[in-house]
Amino acid sequence: MKNTMKWLETQEPEAQKLEGIVNHSQSLELIGSIVESLHQAWQYLTNFLAHSLIESGEFKVWQETDAAGNICWYAHDPITGESASRTSSADILDWIEQR
Repeated sequence: MKNTMKWLETQEPEAQKLEGIVNHSQSLELIGSIVESLHQAWQYLTNFLAHSLIESGEFKVWQETDAAGNICWYAHDPITGESASRTSSADILDWIEQR
């Protein structure tokens, strides 16, 4: 039994080294996972911002129909802040082309 205890005591530093290697390996995996998540978040953010900036300069055009069935066309220029409403799509296109 004493010999077994001595042997275990001599193996303890080796076991600690192995535990350190395992812990280091797990830490590297965790760091890699965090880096990958940050990379994906960065890509999402840059894509979102690029998409928002590109779209922010485009005219917004839509139509609405009132209770009587009349159609009204609307347009908004986000760069100048100007808006218009017209009764026909041709008229709203003319307004847009004048910008």
